[in-house]
Amino acid sequence: MRYNRNIISIPINRDFRLILRRTEQGIVVEQLVSHEKYNVKKPGASLLKR
Repeated sequence: MRYNRNIISIPINRDFRLILRRTEQGIVVEQLVSHEKYNVKKPGASLLKR
């Protein structure tokens, strides 16, 4: 399974997850996403739009 170990997903409640990114400077908050949006991504697919 391929995935980015620098992306951290924290469940907030039943409806949302907080997406964080680990950088050389520390942890950066990227976005808050619904579980629906989070769950439709394939393993290894990026949630971040860069």
